[in-house]
Amino acid sequence: MCFGLNISRDNSYLYINLKKLAMPEMNELSLRQRIKAVKDDLSKECPVLAERLQEKGVEISILVPIFEVIMGFDGLHDIKYEYTSDKRFERFDFLLDDKLLIEAKRLNTLIDLNIINQLEKYIAHHDKINYGILSNGSVFAFLIKCSFIKEFLGPEE
Repeated sequence: MCFGLNISRDNSYLYINLKKLAMPEMNELSLRQRIKAVKDDLSKECPVLAERLQEKGVEISILVPIFEVIMGFDGLHDIKYEYTSDKRFERFDFLLDDKLLIEAKRLNTLIDLNIINQLEKYIAHHDKINYGILSNGSVFAFLIKCSFIKEFLGPEE
């Protein structure tokens, strides 16, 4: 076995030593399989995952693996989870590399103007945050401050 088990005499608990636990690694292939499973489920007449994957489920099963596997962020060092702004005391789902704001919604939530405005407001009130991503696990909306684009391209563009 890959981990050590200690069971109490009254069998009331199970102890797993995390130092000895071998976790399966998420790689691009397994992430692609997960995304395909979500896509296939959403194409069904009665999708099961849309009911099961609330906001936290989308964060854990879809977004964090994308951040780590595709975008190359370290889940322990580069991602601030449930980050609370010190400026307006707003809570963001993720802040990546202190620059990229991520807001998650439950699977298949309609990404409408009200939800987009929420992320736009978060970005507008924070000088160091110039862009953000809003996702329900199947749709990704990217927002970039106009002032950042103008600064990046130069005044004549």
